[in-house]
Amino acid sequence: MSTALTILGCAIGLVGALWLLALAFQEHLGWGLGSLLFAPVLALFAFMHWDRARTPALLNLAGLALAVIGVFMGAAPTREAG
Repeated sequence: MSTALTILGCAIGLVGALWLLALAFQEHLGWGLGSLLFAPVLALFAFMHWDRARTPALLNLAGLALAVIGVFMGAAPTREAG
């Protein structure tokens, strides 16, 4: 279950990130290239253009949260029957 949740979270986060990247390129070539080459620029773009970037940014954060939860679920110690 934890692996599936991690993969699902990564997929959702990737969709949000690609959507944000597309919005950055639509705004200006500089925003797009900066976001592609240096990830914090994408976060800055989302912050500065929150009215347009709200949905993909929240989708990206939700995917990140699911992936982190999946990783921690997989790292939790399990009890062996015996």
